[in-house]
Amino acid sequence: MYIATIYIALLRWTALVTVLATFVHSNYEDVIQGAHCSVLDGNTIFFPLVVLLFAGLYKMAYLTAKDSRLAI
Repeated sequence: MYIATIYIALLRWTALVTVLATFVHSNYEDVIQGAHCSVLDGNTIFFPLVVLLFAGLYKMAYLTAKDSRLAI
């Protein structure tokens, strides 16, 4: 039971790290070259949303299984 909440938290933190990693990956060359603007591409938003979607689905499945065990 406790492990499932750890997995959910881990998936949410993975989404945050994915945002930061894709943002850094998109702007690394510009920072090295000294550009004054930053790029925010579609992957910076899309991949973390997919990870958060999986975290939400996992949480819903966990809560459904927990409720199912209580009903029996």
